[in-house]
Amino acid sequence: MKKEITPLELKKRLDTGESLRIVDVRMPIEFVIGHIPGAVNMPLPKIVDQIPGVNADETLIMVCKAGGRSGMACERVESHYPNLINLEGGTDAWIASGLKISRGTK
Repeated sequence: MKKEITPLELKKRLDTGESLRIVDVRMPIEFVIGHIPGAVNMPLPKIVDQIPGVNADETLIMVCKAGGRSGMACERVESHYPNLINLEGGTDAWIASGLKISRGTK
């Protein structure tokens, strides 16, 4: 069963300097239009059971537009990542909370 975090809770944890890996599972064009600062793009179709470059002990935050695709990504990788969290409401909720997004590929 996946855990969830609200955008404001995530922002608070990021502001404290906590080491979090944010993986945005949307397609590249969606990611370029706007994403959470520091997120990396790994489209859902490419996610199988493990994410390259992510260690099992890292806290992993999965993100999409509204929470559905990231929820599916969580289901795919949950057996490998005990510190897995889904962003409740996705990027839409992040923006609705008044939080800033980054644009472009980096």
